[in-house]
Amino acid sequence: MEWDAGTAITAGQITTSTRKVKAIEFHARSTNSGSVVVGRSDVSSENGRELTAGESVNYAFDTGSKTGSVPFSVFYTAGEGSTDWAVVLF
Repeated sequence: MEWDAGTAITAGQITTSTRKVKAIEFHARSTNSGSVVVGRSDVSSENGRELTAGESVNYAFDTGSKTGSVPFSVFYTAGEGSTDWAVVLF
């Protein structure tokens, strides 16, 4: 397993890595002027998990296997601001 963290400053795909995710957290920067949305490639203001400034959300994908089930590359952001992320990868 490996832990990593970063910031999505612009909207779009967070990474092209296909490593499998055990758990991931998204956190909207407290200085954001508007909401950000996290989701899959079709993320939009109407499709995804909206985060207001300072809000966070966690997802766990531990299937009990040692390989995980969700590739890191499926996560995208949209909206008005930056999104910090922290991930545990298999």
